[in-house]
Amino acid sequence: MAIPLKTLATALGTALLAACQSAADQRAAFEQEIRASCEQRGFVPDSDAFRLCLLLETTNARLRNIERRLDILDLELRRDGIGPDCRTCP
Repeated sequence: MAIPLKTLATALGTALLAACQSAADQRAAFEQEIRASCEQRGFVPDSDAFRLCLLLETTNARLRNIERRLDILDLELRRDGIGPDCRTCP
């Protein structure tokens, strides 16, 4: 599955900006991005559906972070010879 160029550019831009921002600024930008995403999908602010959209988007972002961390750990284990050495294994 290929990553769309727009998504990749957004992620790269966010990562570059994150290096220059404080934790509070990063959190505020993250929340604003999620709010904008839900509004673009047509959810009405302050409705139950909008709050559910915010919850799902936040949960999905957390899951992406966990998956990224697990991928890094898996690569480190394989590099150090601790993990499986099967090239065709998922």
